[in-house]
Amino acid sequence: MDYLGEGLKRLGSLQSLNIDFNNCENITLKGLESFKAGLKGLSQLKSLEIDLTGCESIVDQEFKHIRDMIQGLNSIESIGLSFCGWRIVENNWLNHFSASIAEHRMLKRLYLDFSECPEVSNQGLQSLAEGLRNLNCLQKISLKFRQCHQITNRGLCVLSEALENIPSLQMIELDFDSCVNIVDEGLSKLGECLIKLDAIQTLTLIFCRCKKIGDKGLSGLSQGFKKLNSLKTLNLEFSECEWIGSEGLQGLSEGLKGLSSLQTTGLNFCGCRKIDEERLGYISEGLKYLEQLRTVSLFFNECEEIGDKGLQRLGDGLKKVKTLTAIHLNFGLCHRLTDEGFCALTDDLRKVRSLEEIGLCFSECHEITDKALRNLGEFFKRSKKLRTVGLEFFLCGKVSDTGIKSLSRGIEALGLLQSIYLNLDWCAKVSDKGIQRLQRSFKKLLFLGEINLVN
Repeated sequence: MDYLGEGLKRLGSLQSLNIDFNNCENITLKGLESFKAGLKGLSQLKSLEIDLTGCESIVDQEFKHIRDMIQGLNSIESIGLSFCGWRIVENNWLNHFSASIAEHRMLKRLYLDFSECPEVSNQGLQSLAEGLRNLNCLQKISLKFRQCHQITNRGLCVLSEALENIPSLQMIELDFDSCVNIVDEGLSKLGECLIKLDAIQTLTLIFCRCKKIGDKGLSGLSQGFKKLNSLKTLNLEFSECEWIGSEGLQGLSEGLKGLSSLQTTGLNFCGCRKIDEERLGYISEGLKYLEQLRTVSLFFNECEEIGDKGLQRLGDGLKKVKTLTAIHLNFGLCHRLTDEGFCALTDDLRKVRSLEEIGLCFSECHEITDKALRNLGEFFKRSKKLRTVGLEFFLCGKVSDTGIKSLSRGIEALGLLQSIYLNLDWCAKVSDKGIQRLQRSFKKLLFLGEINLVN
């Protein structure tokens, strides 16, 4: 780090600096002092990103130098710092750190990662919230508190209220994965605050494995979407939130209907076991109103109650979104699905004429047979614009060389295809002969450059 500090002193006109100290266990006080001295000379620096993940050798005294680094950057517009896994990060530490951030009133972008910092609690979020209140120019914020188990509703509510008072925000990413003490009331409060942030264009909210979140939380959060008229990208992750069911997805559907500018959405409800085919229909109902939607990614793998009628309802909604160019659907381990639902879905997707990219995962759906692959081959023959294809049929034991032959003929019709991923691992009835048939099809495609075949 001594050499790095000396080198920085010679780069007085530098405007952007990204340094990765990930798992550098021997960072010393002397090294940090040298690095800080080098940063002082960067009077034109506008963007600083430092990854200190796993640098657990840094102690409180050394942290003060990191805090001082930030204070001295008068021209800074973007700060990104990762302290993932730091055990010394605690609430008083966050109090001083947040005070340093608050001094940069012209800050436009802030990215902070406190994932797996076990001492961070509501008090720390309170300090961070107070620092955010001064950042009236902030446009993009990403805050990660994955596996910070001491955080509860109180911390989420305080943070939400701080964000509510930054009307310039265009992008918000909040990651509370595995914060198991957050419950429905916290999400509802976040939804209330979102209503006032009508400039947001990108929203990512991650609450995977928050076991106490259920229908009231998701429905309350979705109420906040109704006035987000500028929102173009929405990503929601609630995997393994097992209490989410009918009321929650119905509330989400109503919230989606109001997102008139939405172009991209990703919804992850993997392992939410109360979701069945009726509840999947709610999502379909919400999507069909999105007239500018181009990309949709839906993850319902391990939702074991989803059956064929669910795929029929989903396809019925997707076929009405005429602007779609990319669709990604994951229904792995949904054991009730059969050829009937698969074929109904692909029949509907044929009517999406603008489709350029498709990804379908039906791994370990044991009732999928050659009939599904034959139908998929026919779908490809009518989807000439496709450029990217991803297919997963891992452990689909009823798929055989016969189905592969039909699929290969469909792939050959994709004259614009550039990239394909195909997982047929542990499909016991697919032989080397079937794989060779696929490979011959690939060779016929002029533009195909990326091939990933797993078998």
